[in-house]
Amino acid sequence: MCLYVVGMGGGDGQPGGDSGIHLAVGDAKGLSRRRKERDPKAVGKLEASDDGGMFFMVTDPEGNKLKIMQSTN
Repeated sequence: MCLYVVGMGGGDGQPGGDSGIHLAVGDAKGLSRRRKERDPKAVGKLEASDDGGMFFMVTDPEGNKLKIMQSTN
């Protein structure tokens, strides 16, 4: 996991809406699929990142977001 300051790179987060936390996983595609099976409304589209990795967003009931990503490294 890594932290960053909202508005200082690493995403388009807004104070009060984006947690500023990314969770790194080894299989973003598989985790996205499993999460969608449990709660399809909470899981965003699996997308490619600029570094060639993959990521998706998970939203909690209050609208806070967590980015789950798989790096190419």
